[in-house]
Amino acid sequence: MNPYYKLTHFALIKIFKSLFNLKAIGNKNIPQKGSVLILSNHASNLDPFLVGTSLFREVHFLAKAELFKPMLLNKTLSSLNAFPIKRGAVDRKAFSKCLQILKEKKVLLLFPEGTRSRNGELQEGHAGAGMIIAKAITNFHTIIIPAYIRDSYKSLPKGKLIPNLNPIQVIFGIPIEYSEEILNNPNKENYQKVVNIAMKKINSLKRLHNGNNLS
Repeated sequence: MNPYYKLTHFALIKIFKSLFNLKAIGNKNIPQKGSVLILSNHASNLDPFLVGTSLFREVHFLAKAELFKPMLLNKTLSSLNAFPIKRGAVDRKAFSKCLQILKEKKVLLLFPEGTRSRNGELQEGHAGAGMIIAKAITNFHTIIIPAYIRDSYKSLPKGKLIPNLNPIQVIFGIPIEYSEEILNNPNKENYQKVVNIAMKKINSLKRLHNGNNLS
């Protein structure tokens, strides 16, 4: 880990455990080395940091380009392995950066929904995320891990600045397996199928764990 990431990682573990009683479930499903793509639901600005502090490996993630305009925030996000993406258009630079990270056998966190949920419910995944998944598997033998962040929406929903002190869990599932048939036919329809499979896996984690008490 780079020194800044390591320091922030340590501090956030303490903060999140204190404020949200943060618990990670299934993080042993993350390989200790090699290319890994984590696909998670997204309902709060806390989500990238919740996932990052739940893992022993450094995590890279996308953040909306507007956040990088203030110089101080730009440097802070960059030191935490965030990189910008332009929303509302195809951002080929961000797409290439995603694949480069996976090519280098690192861990990338991706939110297939593209933006935060306004009500905490899962949204439809984007075909662009399906393209990244397919290319990552076929080109770099990337391990695809579904994740569900439980109750970050209750703690810091979209539009709220001061968090509520609710318990949060980050749940990692077993690797997703895709058929070669769907991966070897690169088109928008199949990319949508690829991301739909991922969203179903995330939803399965949600249904499995939402009946359990967080306390």
